[in-house]
Amino acid sequence: MTDDPYRRVLRALRDRGLKVTESGQGTASVQCPVHDDHNASATVSRGDRQPVVFSCLAGKGCTYDDAMAALGLDKAALADRAENAVWTPYGDAVAVYPYRDEAGVLLYEVCRTADKQFPVRVPDPIRRSGYRWKLAGVRRVLYRLPEVIAAVAAGRPVFVAEGEKDVAALVGLGLDATCNPGGAGGGWRPEYSEFLRGANVMVIADADANGRKHARKVRDALADIAATVEIAEPADGCKDVTDHVAKLGGLDGLRYADDLTDEATTDVEPSSSTGAEVKPSLTFSTVAELRARVRAAGPRRWLLRGLWPAGDYGVHAGEMKAQKSWNTVAVAVAVASGTPWLGAVDVDLSGPVVMFAGEGGEADLLRRIDAIAAAAGIDADELPITICARAPHLRNIVHLGEMADQIDRVRPVMVTLDPLYLSAGGAKGSDLYAMGELLEKPQHLCQAAGSSLWVTTHTNRKEGRGASRITGAGPAEWGRVLATATVKSRKVDKVTRETTVITELDFIGGSIPGGTLRTTRRIRADDPDDLDSPLHCWVKAEFVDEDEADTEGPKMPPSRAKLLEALRHFSGAPVTVRTLVDHISTLHGHGLTRETCSRELNALLAEGYADRIDQGKGSASEWFVTADGQAVNL
Repeated sequence: MTDDPYRRVLRALRDRGLKVTESGQGTASVQCPVHDDHNASATVSRGDRQPVVFSCLAGKGCTYDDAMAALGLDKAALADRAENAVWTPYGDAVAVYPYRDEAGVLLYEVCRTADKQFPVRVPDPIRRSGYRWKLAGVRRVLYRLPEVIAAVAAGRPVFVAEGEKDVAALVGLGLDATCNPGGAGGGWRPEYSEFLRGANVMVIADADANGRKHARKVRDALADIAATVEIAEPADGCKDVTDHVAKLGGLDGLRYADDLTDEATTDVEPSSSTGAEVKPSLTFSTVAELRARVRAAGPRRWLLRGLWPAGDYGVHAGEMKAQKSWNTVAVAVAVASGTPWLGAVDVDLSGPVVMFAGEGGEADLLRRIDAIAAAAGIDADELPITICARAPHLRNIVHLGEMADQIDRVRPVMVTLDPLYLSAGGAKGSDLYAMGELLEKPQHLCQAAGSSLWVTTHTNRKEGRGASRITGAGPAEWGRVLATATVKSRKVDKVTRETTVITELDFIGGSIPGGTLRTTRRIRADDPDDLDSPLHCWVKAEFVDEDEADTEGPKMPPSRAKLLEALRHFSGAPVTVRTLVDHISTLHGHGLTRETCSRELNALLAEGYADRIDQGKGSASEWFVTADGQAVNL
């Protein structure tokens, strides 16, 4: 990241222990350095007329001059536009691409201007401006060299594009990509090839004569160095890979050929019929080699103990109003704070969280975060959670690029995406292949950062429960962990309008033992008629045995199920029918008649779920749930 005035101000704020939250759009919310600010009530942003704009919204009269003085920054130095990373002698740049050496040290920057000029800026501490505008005498390297070295070491394929903008499009798909400085006109140097020794390389040409010629030169230079090297170009009607990805949403439709002429290629898949040797692009290992690689990675850890391995990706699904978003916000708060999720599941790996929340809006999301944090005794403003209050479109290359940038900057432990249907962009959940391709993109972005990915979606309206109800085959087949929520009861208090919802969360996955988590959540507002009134959330969760959770088999009549739930609520202790009816009335807003209680309790007795203590003629019997569903002889 270049050291422009905006960055210098943010660094000065952080050095003084003040909170800085960047939006990723050249704007940050910060604690004001002038007054005693507990709410991050100021903003810092890049400006059009001056390099840095400072605004304090607390109404304390804090000015730009006050803030810079408090931070000990020289206003004259900040105002020197020659130090501003988005200024060039050709006009304002629309993009700046840093070239770094193996250790990540900045060597030079390529600036892209609106009129497609590409001036190169080299750090020069001797000059007053701090930069010079010639590349003479500077070592030339591949773009994103540290990332390329890491990809080759990990055995991941590397894509070589013609320019930095094309590289950004490929990186937005979760791929490892690079280019040489100057593109087709810059030439491919022998030292570039050495960094790709032993790699599987795909060269993607621009769809013009110069682009094809450059791609052939790169291919020839890597022929005896890379493990494999192939050439492709965009589909008909696309001028470069950026155009291809923007129109087609991915790399499907690329035209592969062993060689490229100056004319457009035909749709030819690489095969022996091209007259060239087809080299394998898949990596194969012996058991011993695979074991060594797994051991070198170190022991795996849990994110949510027993339920979600760290770094895994999965789906949280539920029927309508099953409080999926509440569970999602709760897991973000738990992971960010290191406190148990729902008060019942330990968080073994805590850290930053990136949330994409597309439903409800910013105000509702903040109310939920505040309610959950308050219930856990946490200051919500101290949580390392970065929020985007919309769902990214997974077919949109710009959104994917912004996701990649944010994940790379934050390096989150977990990323949440809620809900999937807003991100799918029309892809059908029933199309296994389309959904797999779609979800693979954020999956790769998260895996590259070692982040877990939690995707929230809906279940269908079929009877039953579990993963079979997740809408569409795609998400269910894709997820490594599947958590499905089924509503057992829902009640709204007529006076306080407090909502009480009981759900059962079924977890399954390839690396987890699975289980069912029964949750009871109560939510109320201080003033139900005030949309800005603080929310209060109370939740109790516990794991239940398989025989306690409802199965997908024949269902009990609702009244019988409510009586069984009431018996279980009292943990097996004997209770009277009156006590059971009072519990049901409180939870569901209605009681049961004497005839219904007698009939259904006797049915539970006959089925072995309950037993009773007969107090004698004219006395009320006391009922209790039996152990393991078996009748108990008193």
